[in-house]
Amino acid sequence: MQRITNIQELVPSRMALKKSALASAQAALATAFLMLEKSEIKSGFYGFVMAKQVEVGEYVNPGQVLGVMYEKDALDVDIRVPLEELQWLGSVFENGVR
Repeated sequence: MQRITNIQELVPSRMALKKSALASAQAALATAFLMLEKSEIKSGFYGFVMAKQVEVGEYVNPGQVLGVMYEKDALDVDIRVPLEELQWLGSVFENGVR
């Protein structure tokens, strides 16, 4: 009987300990979510990553170039075309415009 009484007397202190552990875990979870939000990099458009200068886990600074991205619908395409095939663009090249 004494054993049961002793266990019952410990319940409030154990409950306080568990509540404290729960509050600590919730604070750690909130911190983890905040860190996750700060670690995501989102583009304002759909595109392709052409080059990256940082790796996962590296620390970066504001304004640091992280990589190069091209918009999906605005890619530059370099091609070789003989000049005689581009006669219709002659005036563009004569004026120095590319």
